[in-house]
Amino acid sequence: MSVTLTLALFLAIGIPLAATLPRKMITPLPVNVLIPMYFKPELGSWDRLHDAAIRYPETTFTVVINPENGPGSTVWPTAEYIDAIESLSKYENIRILGYIDTDGGKRDNATIRQEIAVYVGWHNISKSLTLSGIYFDRTPYKNQGHA
Repeated sequence: MSVTLTLALFLAIGIPLAATLPRKMITPLPVNVLIPMYFKPELGSWDRLHDAAIRYPETTFTVVINPENGPGSTVWPTAEYIDAIESLSKYENIRILGYIDTDGGKRDNATIRQEIAVYVGWHNISKSLTLSGIYFDRTPYKNQGHA
């Protein structure tokens, strides 16, 4: 009888303990969601991203902005983009990348460098316009001997 009682106690304590211990020892990987925001930040159009940043604070949202197939032809972003970027910059879990199209490596390096400089210069307007990086689209998939 004591063997049966000991076995029952062992199972009653051991099974739940075995089921919960591994979960506590496993560290989940961080989640990072890449979001191409290739549309203008018109009234309310980026609200879902704000809602997601608040609702999922443990998730990092990497947002690629594309004002005019790159930073655009002017040195400063439009007022709508300034407001939108400053608003997104308030969230610790949002990273903002600027978009540059490389056209498969066919675009002139000087032009691409100038677009990089435009994005970098945005922080001169406001520190909250500082981007986390740049997303280079359509990069060459073969080594063609030039960068």
